[in-house]
Amino acid sequence: MASSDCRLVNFHFSAFSSLIQTIKDILPVVAGHEVTWSDLANVQHIQFMQAVRNAVTHDGNPVINLWIEGRYYVACDILRLGQNQNPIRIQAPADDIETLVIRFTAELCSHLRDTVSLILKSEALKGPLYGVEFFDSAVDHPAFPEFARRLYVEADRSAPEMNGDDPVAEILMELDVLIGICHSQE
Repeated sequence: MASSDCRLVNFHFSAFSSLIQTIKDILPVVAGHEVTWSDLANVQHIQFMQAVRNAVTHDGNPVINLWIEGRYYVACDILRLGQNQNPIRIQAPADDIETLVIRFTAELCSHLRDTVSLILKSEALKGPLYGVEFFDSAVDHPAFPEFARRLYVEADRSAPEMNGDDPVAEILMELDVLIGICHSQE
């Protein structure tokens, strides 16, 4: 295995684990109530993903360090120091990273689907995030390039017709697609 291949896998995995923290942090906004890591306990591999995210973020060490027959693994348990220098042992999963990530993603998307479905048909989420007035004002910002300003002025800026689309329904549909993709990869 080329060391650059392993580095690339670790970079991608690091980005993925950081995204999980972002999703966990946005869930209270979506759900309308506090969401803790323990609230996600039913998601397969959540403890591993949280612990590995902390190890990667705070220690900067790559966690994927074994390659066998085209599959990447965490070779052995990871021992690190947490808050107040308390030792933390992260149990290495038996699954290869690709399998773990696919299963985790399917489970997380199912959890997100359950959370998001509670706000289906929310009036607060209807309509575009920014109206025409916002863009009319934003185009005057000094950082806005002159050529883009000219294009905007020449464009049809009438308000888009609201056809009753529900962004939550669209999110649920996309989560279903992602869950289907994950299940097809198992």
